[in-house]
Amino acid sequence: MDETTSTTSATGTSATGTTATRRVRGRDGGHPLAEAPAPPGAPAPPGSRSRAPGACLVAAAVALAATGALDPAVPGDSLAALLAHASEHAARWTAWSLALVLTGLLLLPAVAALVRLPSRGRGARLTAVGGCLAGAGAVGLVALGASELDVAALASGPVPAPEVLAVAERLEGSAGLVVVFLLVLPGVHLGVPLLLWGLRRARLLATWVPVLATAGALGSWFLSEVDGPWEGLALVATAVALLATAPLLLRGAAPRGRAVRTAARRAS
Repeated sequence: MDETTSTTSATGTSATGTTATRRVRGRDGGHPLAEAPAPPGAPAPPGSRSRAPGACLVAAAVALAATGALDPAVPGDSLAALLAHASEHAARWTAWSLALVLTGLLLLPAVAALVRLPSRGRGARLTAVGGCLAGAGAVGLVALGASELDVAALASGPVPAPEVLAVAERLEGSAGLVVVFLLVLPGVHLGVPLLLWGLRRARLLATWVPVLATAGALGSWFLSEVDGPWEGLALVATAVALLATAPLLLRGAAPRGRAVRTAARRAS
């Protein structure tokens, strides 16, 4: 009698466990739909917490705001006017060029980490497209800042000889510099807003963050030829949007919304 009862209990427990397992497992090869929360003190899963890229994103936002504050308004389009202005404002020109380089270098690891946050589903493709463009724009910022440092170095010494000016003018119109601008324009002014809109679609950001980034990106594009601090203010708006995105990397991001609640109900 005892043996029969024990056998029946073991069989019922096994059946209950099998039923629970089937509820948790999906239809495609038995992969679990949801995992139980990790016990306290357990290491975080890869990509869920990444403080170094988050710190890079904060620093990149500060450097981007600095580029807006330091952006020198160059009178005229000739190389002579450019060198004269750079010579009069050598410290500001150098700081602005270094801020461009620093923004690009710091933005690269941050973008690479943000792209990995929405692994699948809502917003993943849009985030990937925006991340690729933003990464290309970051490379372009580094190259653009390095070229502007050359202008500062050329303007810091005595007046260049006519032959040197002729070479510098050819470099200013070279295909390489055109490629740099083709990387920066869509990368910074289009890629960054798309990246943040993808994170918003994945329900990782509030709506005002990509809206502010879009306004800042478009404003810095269309206001670049307008006198006054408007282009710099637009870049500051983009920087604020990046600062609001940094907590996703500093605290670790987990998807919110209906998908999580559905997975929790299925797991229970």
